[in-house]
Amino acid sequence: EAASLIAAGALLIDYVLTVAVSIAAGVAAITSALPTLHVSRVAMALGFVLLLSLGNLRGVRESVMLCVPVFFVFVATHAFAILYALVTHASGFGALATATVHEVHTVSSQLGWFGLLAVVLKAYSMGAGTYTGIEAVSNGLPILREPKVRTGKRTMRYMSISLAFTVMGLMIAYLLFNVPHQPGKTLNAVLFESITKTWQAPWGNVFVLV
Repeated sequence: EAASLIAAGALLIDYVLTVAVSIAAGVAAITSALPTLHVSRVAMALGFVLLLSLGNLRGVRESVMLCVPVFFVFVATHAFAILYALVTHASGFGALATATVHEVHTVSSQLGWFGLLAVVLKAYSMGAGTYTGIEAVSNGLPILREPKVRTGKRTMRYMSISLAFTVMGLMIAYLLFNVPHQPGKTLNAVLFESITKTWQAPWGNVFVLV
């Protein structure tokens, strides 16, 4: 009983953080494309929390269905952007691999293998928000359609494949386009602007906004 209460308390805190991180990331993406909204980002975030809360009052399944179109647009646009970046900059793979090996050797020689592992673990922990979707599916197993175990396995398989492709694809695209940090913009916004800067107007701006 004590262990289950601790786990339940941890899960409640975890979901508060999940909502906070996810909404903050979403607002950051919006204000990256629409900088004039940057001053209103806190109000926007609170508004989205309220919107999600109202959606969940309808029921878990109903609230998920509200987000399905957004999810499919996200998958389609990111898959296109990643494949576009990989295809148009395929000639840079060799130089990228060489530079990566060189940097790994440099870090390991300066910090040692333990230091290199610490840097990798820090980067991994900073990107742990990507697990929120997998966690949500795991915790939402009771609402999946029958047979629940088979449906859950298939859903988790799709999510793990799409997540691995998206994360690795974006990381490689950042390196291929040499995406820099720009204050007030997400790395994805900078990447998409770099990808679309040669496109005919207004399609580049439309894609970035979507």
